[in-house]
Amino acid sequence: MGIFTDYEIEYMQQHRLGCLATVTKSGDPHVIPVNYMYNPEFESIDIIGREMTKSQKYKNIVGFGRASFVVDDVVSLMPYRTRFLHLRGAAEIVIRKPSDPLPTPPSAPKMPPEMIALRAKLISLEMIRVHVEKIVAAGLGDDPAEVVSRTYAPDHKLIGTRGYSQPYGGDQQAAPRLPA
Repeated sequence: MGIFTDYEIEYMQQHRLGCLATVTKSGDPHVIPVNYMYNPEFESIDIIGREMTKSQKYKNIVGFGRASFVVDDVVSLMPYRTRFLHLRGAAEIVIRKPSDPLPTPPSAPKMPPEMIALRAKLISLEMIRVHVEKIVAAGLGDDPAEVVSRTYAPDHKLIGTRGYSQPYGGDQQAAPRLPA
């Protein structure tokens, strides 16, 4: 098994957008929604975009080479339940081949070939590759209240793991309503 569980890979493949966090040269955080895809060859997250070399995220990766990435959603409001996958690690700029696939979740409607070609022309060949060193996942396994944290060495060897359950779940009563 690689560094990601089957649940985590499936979750990443179901979503179109994630949020990439980087740091500017002045030390300020920079968070932006991005298109991404899980790359099984490198067990990484590949982030694409238009005019990538002009973007702040590109400049931040060139300057610091670190990133944090999150995919999340709300599963239900009653009881309140969220899921997320938070990834952290080294990041680099790589050049993708024009023939490489672009991120498209399985749930996305099928695009006609001319739309796929147009989309491919608009996307920069430069992309950001995040090499995952830490994974924090919540609500993605069999226990919707479970939070798991794993840390990896650059060679993908597991360094440490921690897991616990949050005090909420589908079998608990809904929280009391606050007065208006």
